[in-house]
Amino acid sequence: MNEPNDSWIRSGEPICCTCGVPIGTREVPRLEGEPCCQRCLAGFAASVRRAGMENSTQSSNLIPWLRREELGFFRAFMQTVSDAMSQPTRFFGRLPTVSPPWAPLLFAVVCAFLFYFPGLLINETLLLPLVTQELQKVETNGEAAQPFDAVYEKMALYFSDRSPSRWMTLLIKFLIVEIILASWIQQIFVYLAGGRRGFEVTLQVRCYSLVGILFLLIPFVGMFIGYICWIGMNALGLREVHGISGWLSVLAAISPLLVALLLFLAAMSSGGAVPA
Repeated sequence: MNEPNDSWIRSGEPICCTCGVPIGTREVPRLEGEPCCQRCLAGFAASVRRAGMENSTQSSNLIPWLRREELGFFRAFMQTVSDAMSQPTRFFGRLPTVSPPWAPLLFAVVCAFLFYFPGLLINETLLLPLVTQELQKVETNGEAAQPFDAVYEKMALYFSDRSPSRWMTLLIKFLIVEIILASWIQQIFVYLAGGRRGFEVTLQVRCYSLVGILFLLIPFVGMFIGYICWIGMNALGLREVHGISGWLSVLAAISPLLVALLLFLAAMSSGGAVPA
């Protein structure tokens, strides 16, 4: 900052608070209540514009779901689904290293209510008559009970249950087992494979790759397409954010299934009962 000389101070003219140059007595501009010359005021305005442009650029680089206040809840969700499905590599490459864990979990809850639960309901409604028909054949023909008959009975009871408590229990299990616990298993595998980004990023990939389960809304074949798409997007996201190879990312994506299979085989080999 320039030092004002004595003649300027004695003249009583306003002095610029930034550069110390006299401003004059007519229409003195002010910056935060202090006199400021036009040149310094213009420089300050330019710096504010540059900062605003930088913030805007940084905001536009975030995935739409993290810009809900700017885009609105519904638009942010639909744009996130669109970006993840149409450009998954670019989408997962934009995931932030640090993100509040509730944001991806909220996205997973929305996906569960819009895709997962309706998909289950559609397929269960279509499968229930087929299962009931098989049970009626056994009763009508008087055939001896087969091992699959008990499975059919459990399926019939499960598919016919429409109580809110069942869906709430299913949601809690889905979040705890399919999302949080599965993300920890994937994180351990990714770490062993050489990935060094944290659990937060793995959780984000697990949640945002849930857009693949929208195919559950297709009757019958949607159950297989939805889960395969979820696993595929999960593997692609893990590869992008952790920088591991393609086949390692696939193994990391299916690692929760592998752990579940090992636990199942261990229970069977020890003669223990497998929980329903």
